[in-house]
Amino acid sequence: MPSASLPDPAYQQTVQQQVREMARRLVNEQITLQMTQLEENGLTELPLYGELKEMQQHLDELVDQHMKEVLSILARMMESPAGARLNLLEAAREKSRLVLAQLMLERQRVLRRLRLAEIEELARQLIEREQKVRERTELLPAQPSAQQAVQALSVREDQRDVNTLFTQVKQFLNDIVAWGGPVGRTADLALRALQEDQVDRLFAESLQALTEARFSEAVAKEDQIIAALEKLLQRIETLRGDFNRENPDAVQKALEELARRQEELRQRTLQADAPETFEELTREQLELRNAITEAAKKLTPQAPPALSEAADAAARAAEELFQNQGEAAAEEQQKVLENLAQARSELQQQAASPAAGADLLDVAAAQQQEADLLAAREALRQLRVEQSHASEQAARNQLQAAAQAEQKIATGVAEVPKDKQLPQEVTSAINQAAETVRKVGEKLGNLAGQSSKSPSEENASAAQAAAGSTNQNAPMQPNQPEQPTSPEATSTPQAAQSTPPSSESAPNQLTRQAEQALDEALSAVEMALADAQRRRLAAELVENVRGAWQRPTDSSPQWEAAQKMAQQLQEVTAQQLEQARQARQAVEQYLPSLSGTEELARQLENVQRAQRQVIEAAAQQQEAAGHPEVAAALREASSPERALEVLREAARSTAPQGSPTSKRTEKQQQVTAAIEQAQKALADVNVTTPEEAHQEATQAAQALQKARELSRQAEQPADSNTPDTQAAGDSLPRAVTQELASAAEHLQSLAQQLASQSRPPFAAHTESAERLASEAIPVHPEATAQLHAAENSSRGVLQSPNPEAVPPAQEATGQAFAGALSALAEREQQLAAALQAAQQIPQMMNSVPQQIMNESAASPSQQTAPADAVAAALAALQNLAALAASGQEHSQGSQAATSQATQTASHSSPQGQGGAARQGEQVQNQNPAQSPLKEGRVPQTDSRTGVAAQLPVTPEGNAHSPQTWLLQLPPEIREALRAGMNAPVPKGYEDRLRRYFQNAE
Repeated sequence: MPSASLPDPAYQQTVQQQVREMARRLVNEQITLQMTQLEENGLTELPLYGELKEMQQHLDELVDQHMKEVLSILARMMESPAGARLNLLEAAREKSRLVLAQLMLERQRVLRRLRLAEIEELARQLIEREQKVRERTELLPAQPSAQQAVQALSVREDQRDVNTLFTQVKQFLNDIVAWGGPVGRTADLALRALQEDQVDRLFAESLQALTEARFSEAVAKEDQIIAALEKLLQRIETLRGDFNRENPDAVQKALEELARRQEELRQRTLQADAPETFEELTREQLELRNAITEAAKKLTPQAPPALSEAADAAARAAEELFQNQGEAAAEEQQKVLENLAQARSELQQQAASPAAGADLLDVAAAQQQEADLLAAREALRQLRVEQSHASEQAARNQLQAAAQAEQKIATGVAEVPKDKQLPQEVTSAINQAAETVRKVGEKLGNLAGQSSKSPSEENASAAQAAAGSTNQNAPMQPNQPEQPTSPEATSTPQAAQSTPPSSESAPNQLTRQAEQALDEALSAVEMALADAQRRRLAAELVENVRGAWQRPTDSSPQWEAAQKMAQQLQEVTAQQLEQARQARQAVEQYLPSLSGTEELARQLENVQRAQRQVIEAAAQQQEAAGHPEVAAALREASSPERALEVLREAARSTAPQGSPTSKRTEKQQQVTAAIEQAQKALADVNVTTPEEAHQEATQAAQALQKARELSRQAEQPADSNTPDTQAAGDSLPRAVTQELASAAEHLQSLAQQLASQSRPPFAAHTESAERLASEAIPVHPEATAQLHAAENSSRGVLQSPNPEAVPPAQEATGQAFAGALSALAEREQQLAAALQAAQQIPQMMNSVPQQIMNESAASPSQQTAPADAVAAALAALQNLAALAASGQEHSQGSQAATSQATQTASHSSPQGQGGAARQGEQVQNQNPAQSPLKEGRVPQTDSRTGVAAQLPVTPEGNAHSPQTWLLQLPPEIREALRAGMNAPVPKGYEDRLRRYFQNAE
């Protein structure tokens, strides 16, 4: 029997199975939707469809593999004694959390891949449409004067449409800049190129030239636009390559999938004999060739040459298949397989290139960048303090002083990156913040100049100043919408639950945008600084180890410095990991709080759907009564409130127009059907609290039921054509309209009550998002920006009295919180990989190389270590240090290159000897921990030096430990090293070894 204090294991296993299915369903939702749309439109041959299918297979593999581990742990828990079950349950929970984080990362990658495909397609459409505009403009001078003006007007409207599409592409690029990394940098460069080419000005001048019939000048402007757009497309095409280089595992898996498909085709080719079989094989071989070509484009300019050779061989195989030459085609297909294998190998070598690690671990560059980032952080922190003062001035309505302060801050922010070696994504974030603050200053200045206007005019101007674009997921800019809140929203969640904030002034909205922009720039600096600190420590460590290994007779100072760097590297990485874990856990723990507003938003969506159905039924009733203009007004109403006004007026004043009885009956039947649809929609509304809301829903249902009964009576033809029966028949449509108006009124009241219910929890979302954003600043700029977006979308509900604002705000808030959690989980995984590498460095440092140095110091004439073994060990250490510096453990090539350096002693031969300490007897080398990382804590003391948290260099153990360093080298180097140790020293070897070290240094 399970312990009373533990959950039922069988129940836990059932729950985990349900979670597994739910996780697969949720993550696959977006992929399946996109694939279905492509299938319905016959677009399955597009590369995007293949990418989606590939990602879906990857997600299934992820869930199948990792959730099986969870279920296996739970199965063991059922068979374990009660004392061991708590640990197994905790392990299952931890594994489930890791799977959830990985699934969220995969979902984010899917959405980003879709966004990249969408923006690339938009850019192609943009060029095609501008080319058509240019062609039509060129033909305008030859048109007769009577038609020229009409044609010019049409061309001008087309050009405006193209300009609108161009604005959308720029907005997408702005969204991608917020991703950071190489993809964000490429998007930022694309936007800067558009600014340099002055494409917006070219569009304006083209439209002006078309308006003034200066057609040749318009053509010249359109040529410049096309040239700029073609350059834009080239940059956008590289975005997908950058994205895949950031996710090298996906590239490797894609090449493996291509190889699998090719092998399957080759086997079918060898068995083919019928012409129709060869036709099908030809088509599939061409599809494979296109897929290989697309994969090469993604990797440009780092695409391996073997990949293009594989595409050429695939094309030749298709030609042979087209001619029914099976054997010749199979030979070409074999070449495809060989080239794909070569391409995978080249990609692994690129990822594992020692030069990449050497560039990463350049000591001077690492030290300089860390110093520059420290200076940038200090400058931004001071500017952020000044921004708080400017916000206080704006809150006190000192608008002119606040505007001047904002302009000063913007100038200061723009100066921060100058004369500094900062990462491109950091420079982009700082420049974006400077532009945001500058625009805030301009708008505050405009508000200050309007202070003499009447209150109504001033409020209208203030609202306009704070308005802008509607993107909720990107960081807020001064031209983006911002809904007000009050100080109460930034108090405690409990207070927010009871007292929703009141309206926030436009100046406060603007200064908050500036604060958020500065916080996001500071977050970009903080994360880059964390990486730079690890990079500097790793670079100094490798430099000291290189010096110690190359000068074994005088290595003590450098060896001690290297040990210190190794200990500091692990301490710093562990601290960064703990900070990221705490930020991620804080967001993760708040996510269940979104469920309350999710239910309210769902109910509001149901109410709004019922409202739409009621309005549609009323419109059909007006059409049946012979009032199409009223029906049009109902359908075109800008809001439910406006539609309700039209409906009320119709219920009071409209009377049915004469029409044939049969036609009126048919139309009334349509009205009845529409009312029944409204009843079905209302049936989905399940409101029990508060009592007033429940009553409104009940009364709306009663009104709809009565409207349905009256509509059915109106369907029946009159028994006689007397004036009384005619009057009775005419009164029924009006009665239906009146009942529909009553139902609409009750539904509107219900929607307002639900919206009012949602404000306290949205106030809590606002406060929590603001608090969590401050915690995310030292960890990840994307998480900070996403939490700001969650704060802004939640704040919108607090300001808007419109119930229609709640469902989209809930969706935007949920997506922003999920995006923040995804970014934080990814950062946590990166730092966990870095910490694992940092923990393995001391073992490598203190194995065979130190033993060689000790032997060389004791007897310089008996040096036995081949120079290539020392170089190989140094390269392995450098790769491990680079991994600790970057935390990028996604590449299979990189893993393959460092696998020899991270082998554990448990895989070695028991006859080997352990590494030697600086003094004392030989002891056994300690195996690195095999259990998953927990808290990332390091040992608190060191028995040799007494330094706190010093990593063990020569752990305690048996004197007969294996030679771990030998096992960390490739087999051929191990054999050479062993042979060199057993052979006599060659004549003149010492001089050759000394010259090697001098050259290497």
